[in-house]
Amino acid sequence: MNKLLLGLFAVCSLLMAGCNLFGPKTAEPFTIIQDVAPDEFNEGVDKSMHEITILRFSPGAKYLYAEVREGDRTYWIATRNQEIKEGETYLYNEALLKTQFESKELDRVYDTLYMVTALISKEHGTLPASSKEVAKQDISGQPVKEKKGIQEGNAASIGKVTLSDLFKNPDQYEGKIIEIRGTCTKVSNDILGRNWVHVNDGVYDKDLVVTLQQEVVKGETLTIEGLVQLNVDLGSGYTYDILLEEGIVLD
Repeated sequence: MNKLLLGLFAVCSLLMAGCNLFGPKTAEPFTIIQDVAPDEFNEGVDKSMHEITILRFSPGAKYLYAEVREGDRTYWIATRNQEIKEGETYLYNEALLKTQFESKELDRVYDTLYMVTALISKEHGTLPASSKEVAKQDISGQPVKEKKGIQEGNAASIGKVTLSDLFKNPDQYEGKIIEIRGTCTKVSNDILGRNWVHVNDGVYDKDLVVTLQQEVVKGETLTIEGLVQLNVDLGSGYTYDILLEEGIVLD
């Protein structure tokens, strides 16, 4: 009897090990970066945008599979079915890593595959190189009427605000002009006609995303004035609980 139980236990152990070895595995969403260093991963969903070039793609019934290049790295992604072209550049801002992913419709197993929410053509966010000024564009690629500056609008100016106050009481600052001071921790330039800057004041444990027309450098300490917008949805998964828009670097 003991030998029979030991035999059954051994068979069950082998079956469980086989499932762990060959079954699809899922990792938490994270930003795809060139070096893929664990200390660069952000907790939760990261909203950084990434620029990729389509090398080749295969549409399926459920997903569109594409081999892409980002910097000097190539990898495969899957996203919702949409029209894309080989050789063109696209943007995305979120990915879910899957390993040993089996695509039954393409009869293929991918060692690593990144599930991307959606791709946006880079043409929707940039103008030809001959243009000296970058015009703002919405997600459809249509130019947004340029404003003369937040100071000329109807928004009230609050003055200096800490990130802690802003994140803990966002409704109090919605639609208001504020000043924040902090260090630039990340920059994504020329995306959707704006520069996207992450700022942290070294006190609160969360970055504030700011949109600027000016160029700044990672590691630079800045005072920025901008308009507080809440629950900003640019479409295709590009959403922000708090966004400081039309930012101007004061010093």
